[in-house]
Amino acid sequence: METNERVQKLVDVARGKHNILVCTHNNPDPDALACAAGVRLLLGKLLKVKPKVVYGGVVGRAENRAMINILRLNVRPFDKRMLGKKTTVILVDTQPGASNNPLPRGFVPAAVLDHHKPIRRMTGLCDFSDIRPDYGSASTIVMEYIRAAGIEPNARIATALLYGIQTDTLGIGRSGLKQDVQAMQYLFSLASLPLLHKIQNPKLPREYLYVFADAIERSRVIKDVLTCRLDDIASPDAIAEMSDFLLKAEGIGWVLVTGMHNGDLLFSLRTSGKSRTAGDLVRRIAGTKGAAGGHVRSAGGKIHLKEGSSKEDIMGSYHALSAKLEQRLYSSLKRTGEPRRFRPHPEPDRGNCSAVSDSN
Repeated sequence: METNERVQKLVDVARGKHNILVCTHNNPDPDALACAAGVRLLLGKLLKVKPKVVYGGVVGRAENRAMINILRLNVRPFDKRMLGKKTTVILVDTQPGASNNPLPRGFVPAAVLDHHKPIRRMTGLCDFSDIRPDYGSASTIVMEYIRAAGIEPNARIATALLYGIQTDTLGIGRSGLKQDVQAMQYLFSLASLPLLHKIQNPKLPREYLYVFADAIERSRVIKDVLTCRLDDIASPDAIAEMSDFLLKAEGIGWVLVTGMHNGDLLFSLRTSGKSRTAGDLVRRIAGTKGAAGGHVRSAGGKIHLKEGSSKEDIMGSYHALSAKLEQRLYSSLKRTGEPRRFRPHPEPDRGNCSAVSDSN
């Protein structure tokens, strides 16, 4: 199907509707936020409507909050009371039936735009869907729609789309296609680079930086495979962020980070190689009880922990499941041996201690 046809089908879904929700996945990242903003721009220009952009969960990562505030994206938390009889929902960067979006179980949106595997059964029930697992970002798909419609995004939306593509492809270093490159090249001349710099370099609260220290301290390694348990976390974004961060370590080719949030075990898998697909592998290690998906080099998911248990029991269940995920990963990659600390214990200072003088 040509892009013009896809644009027309998406427009037809929203034509004549006045209560339109563009819904992202929970705890939206820059790609989801930019994709939603792009869809709102497209429908606003072609149909003179004003869709609402909504999300579930929280926006925890500092750069993502900066993106919303600096670019004035006007997004709001999802509330199930928004789903009236005359509501039209367009789901972006996720699919119906996945556990990472706020739509009620069994709810079928009118349209879906996504770039993740697997393609869900419920996606086929939508009036329109465009799923491209080979694309590096959902923002690239929407950018193609915008260009096909003859719309030039303003600096704010262009900056959002550029940042969305950059982050989901790690600057085209991860799962990027020529379409992603072409979209970035086009957007570069329209985006505001000063605004992009502000988004990428926000001031960080100290508590935010403590997570990095915890991640390093808790990391364990077998050969080129690193695993890390963050335990109870305030923001689900930390799981993916620490996975990307730890993958930068020399000699590390695979990273699995787990954490617990609101009764769920969240996990994120990253790889710098291409010999195995992270998306396929994460579904294998998650097993039948987990919900997982992703791309060649990045993937993630969650497993719901037992309800009604004590905090100690939930934490025990979390650690047992984390250990099981780690063992499945080691086994799948044929890595054997005892995990060792990523950061060795410091050598004791056997030298002489000298007193510190207060004098200059």
